[in-house]
Amino acid sequence: VTLSNYDALAIGFAGTRGGVDEQMSTVLNDIAPAAHAEGSELSELERESYEQRERAVRRDGSWRLRVVAPPAYPVARLAADETTAAAAVPIAYPLLGVALHAYGATAVPTDAAPPGPNWNVEALRKRVASATAGSGRIVVHAMPDAARDHVDAWGPLPPSFGLMRTLKERFDPHGLCNPGRYLGGL
Repeated sequence: VTLSNYDALAIGFAGTRGGVDEQMSTVLNDIAPAAHAEGSELSELERESYEQRERAVRRDGSWRLRVVAPPAYPVARLAADETTAAAAVPIAYPLLGVALHAYGATAVPTDAAPPGPNWNVEALRKRVASATAGSGRIVVHAMPDAARDHVDAWGPLPPSFGLMRTLKERFDPHGLCNPGRYLGGL
């Protein structure tokens, strides 16, 4: 659906042909007009272009980040960094409260320098937490090897960590399933 300010919302449907047709009809004939937006089905070329963008943000760039926040927040812009060239166009899933960002690395981190091209993951985390009243998080999916000693991929422990630990202990009492590979060493 193309909105009047030239932002775009791509919606994908899966299911039976009849179900997909019904959902597409509802979006185009009911929801888009009610939102004062224009809507159209993506052409095959547009669909392929979108899929390529999604693959690029998941695979390109030395730094790949996932922003997670409640759906009320603009996840696509929360971790955008105008000082660093993106390696791929960010992809956002606003109804899920998730956005994916990819950046290249132009500097090698040291103990005295922030890890990253021209920005610091911790500064981004603080900005996202501040903009979301503490409910937003950044998870680093990929980073340069030189940054691994400087950056915790998971970030600070959430308030729900105690519950996570209890669930892990109940479902994996012997600690056999990926020990130490999750948030907080779970």
